[in-house]
Amino acid sequence: MRYFQQHYGFTSKEEVLNHLGCDTRWLVFGPRGKKINTVDDNLRADKTFSSIVARPLGGVETVEEVQERFCPQVSDIDFPDFKKERELHPDHAIVFCPVWMPLFSGACNAFGMEEAMINLYEAPELIDAYLEIQTNYAISVFETGLKNGGAEYCDFAWMGDDFCDNRGPMLSPVLWREKFKPHLARIAAVVKKYNIPLLFHSCGSVEQFIPDLIEIGVNGLCVIQTSANNMKLADLAEKYRNQIVFWGAVDAQQVLPRLTAEEVEAEVLRNMALFPSGGYVVANSHHSMPDIKGENIEAMCRAVTG
Repeated sequence: MRYFQQHYGFTSKEEVLNHLGCDTRWLVFGPRGKKINTVDDNLRADKTFSSIVARPLGGVETVEEVQERFCPQVSDIDFPDFKKERELHPDHAIVFCPVWMPLFSGACNAFGMEEAMINLYEAPELIDAYLEIQTNYAISVFETGLKNGGAEYCDFAWMGDDFCDNRGPMLSPVLWREKFKPHLARIAAVVKKYNIPLLFHSCGSVEQFIPDLIEIGVNGLCVIQTSANNMKLADLAEKYRNQIVFWGAVDAQQVLPRLTAEEVEAEVLRNMALFPSGGYVVANSHHSMPDIKGENIEAMCRAVTG
């Protein structure tokens, strides 16, 4: 953002997105009183949710304690005016993007990661209690927002969870399918009820879970972290082309920070060539961190728009 401010004098995200020719607008919303980037936010880097850093369930020993300490309410969500956002952006795809409500990584945030991992084996009833509350909360957020304009005025819905690092899963895939997949499927079913395509964020080495995501109704995997094991876009295209859309794959760890603008353009063109009939959305493989070169973001978009 500093790059675009310094080079072009832009003072809002909207100016940057228009300059780059971005097709989408992410409508991010969450609990009242929290700082969140929305479609119209200016250049601020203060989006923080207390749930990301707090450990409300650290040290709990009973299901009753989980229920007492962890009780998110849909009434706290500050839902946007979806119709107004559509009027402001008639020619863009709007993404319905509620506050981060993950299951596995949410449990790691709530209990503390080490404690959550131990509880999965030694006190699974505590994890089950958390998952039931978090899932019901997510369902309420999606149901309320989509019913009250989200489905009518937005083009995609977004949800996500992180359960892999660059090397592979952070827990047994068998355990993930037993504990977490059924809850994700419940949330996805609510979204699909409104006939809106569903994007799912999960970074890291998630290749072995892509069939599971397809099974529960995910339409697009967002993002594709190509620097992780088994996440080369050519391989994913060969295995899953026409089954799920791939969103991302312009690497934010190596390509965008380290390569030249010409090399970035070449990378994007190679990615696009893998999907001659569509099924790929050009984007960063993750957030634009400070080490990413602004000129490389321009190069990534220029490769698409010419």
